[in-house]
Amino acid sequence: MKYTVAVLVLALVASSSAEGNNKKRGIYGGHGATYTLTKQVPVAVPQPYPVPVEHQVPVPVPHPVAVPVDKPYPVYVPRPYPVAVDKPYAVPVDRPYPVAVDKPYAVPVAKPYPVAVSKPYAVPVPVPHPVSVPHPVAVSHPFAFAKSVVAAPLHGGAFYH
Repeated sequence: MKYTVAVLVLALVASSSAEGNNKKRGIYGGHGATYTLTKQVPVAVPQPYPVPVEHQVPVPVPHPVAVPVDKPYPVYVPRPYPVAVDKPYAVPVDRPYPVAVDKPYAVPVAKPYPVAVSKPYAVPVPVPHPVSVPHPVAVSHPFAFAKSVVAAPLHGGAFYH
């Protein structure tokens, strides 16, 4: 047991003295038996950036304040221009004229007639999942009742009077 511990300590010392001596990236174990390669990943380093500082913050004031306004600059203003409009002209239209009719005549109107409508009737529909009918269950209760509470009818029984 002592010999095994001594060999392990000697191997640890030998591997620690060999680690870090190689110029390549990574960790190399003793005698070049273990290689753990690591990759350097670029990481963004936060850099200082200018932050604008507002010295004049708008605050509501109870009285009017003079605000400097830039000078007006010339803007194109559209001017009215002449538009050619057609003059109204007369269009010939036939004048209405009376037409002689001998006498009023009857216009055929469709008379209503009865339509046979079938009377609705009940159709049996099959129930996919039949439901069992509940049965009264005898309950043993420390107090003596004339009927069980579970088996009592909903419209009133000995318990509900």
